[in-house]
Amino acid sequence: MIYYIVPELIGEKLDEQPLAGMARRAISLASVLEKYEKVTILGMGKERNEMRHGKVVISLFPGNIRDFYREVAYVLDKQIRREDIVHIFYSKSKKAGYLFGTYRVNPTKNISYDRVVVELCSTDTDRVQFEDDLIMCLKGGGVFSVMNKAELGFVETVREKFPISVINVPNAVDSNIYTPGYTRKRERMRSLFGISLDSIAIVTTGRLAESKKLDCLVKSFPSVLEKFPSSELIICGSILDIPKKRREYIKTGHRLKSIARSCGVSNSLRILPNVAAKDIAGILQCCDIFVMPSSREGMPTSLLEAMSTGLVCVVSDIPGNWDLIRSDSLRFELGDDARLAEILKMLISDSRKRNVVGNKNRELILSQYESSNVAERFLGIYKTLV
Repeated sequence: MIYYIVPELIGEKLDEQPLAGMARRAISLASVLEKYEKVTILGMGKERNEMRHGKVVISLFPGNIRDFYREVAYVLDKQIRREDIVHIFYSKSKKAGYLFGTYRVNPTKNISYDRVVVELCSTDTDRVQFEDDLIMCLKGGGVFSVMNKAELGFVETVREKFPISVINVPNAVDSNIYTPGYTRKRERMRSLFGISLDSIAIVTTGRLAESKKLDCLVKSFPSVLEKFPSSELIICGSILDIPKKRREYIKTGHRLKSIARSCGVSNSLRILPNVAAKDIAGILQCCDIFVMPSSREGMPTSLLEAMSTGLVCVVSDIPGNWDLIRSDSLRFELGDDARLAEILKMLISDSRKRNVVGNKNRELILSQYESSNVAERFLGIYKTLV
């Protein structure tokens, strides 16, 4: 048995709600691994529930992060066997110390620490704090997994003090779901989402969070519209049903609309605030250019999905994007809306470049970031721990 511990809101209807990148990654990997091993995902939900996604069992627990880890510790103590694997999706704000006992809740007694994989999903590696018991877990023979080379460099500094095992396994995407949208399907999707058939549609997907720096994208658009007035900007943002986050995301949406009004681009901007997971692929398929202006990322699921769909992608010049978008001509300094506008205008005027780069992005996904290949890499790692 493989247990995936996912401290993110998953909810009861996977295809009909937004999902954070960590949850999408866990579900995608588990869907592949179910062919070889039994997989149980322990995640957060609005209420206690158990459901299935294919053969994968998903158990949901309500409450805050402390309550979640208390419930997970209780379940593992009742169910786990010596040979089972525990894979923890870990980030700074999702303190695994609640699971292992640092914070004086019920510690998990029965985990075999040499059968633990801790995957760093933080987007803020310079501020991650490693709890003592987490380090003890890794020193006991477990494995620490990172997604990109920047994170790998960060963890190397930890290894100077603690001789832990570190592996570099990238994020992944299901290329059978995120496929290019060919002409007839593209037209149907545009009609469905209200996008003009003859416009150049620029899209971004992800949470409506401050760290996504969507204001930079909106501020770049007046210059784009001046030269290409039929262009459209689609912000496909998710509002997770967590009260504190929900307030932040709604506030961000209002602020973006205010910026759009002041810039005179309101008529060319569409904010889709709560897109279901099953609709993301369709929206990408009917757009032309993808933009990720974030201030921090691990290895962004949204970017992988856009690349798999065959879109040309423009990104902020931050470590989380370096492994995926290697061309300087498609990267801009964080917050530089003027440079972003220049890149967008260059791509709008050059359809051949959009097609060539989009096809290369698709090829890169198929060769290195396909979810089935990444899942099988993890399966090989799990077998070394048993």
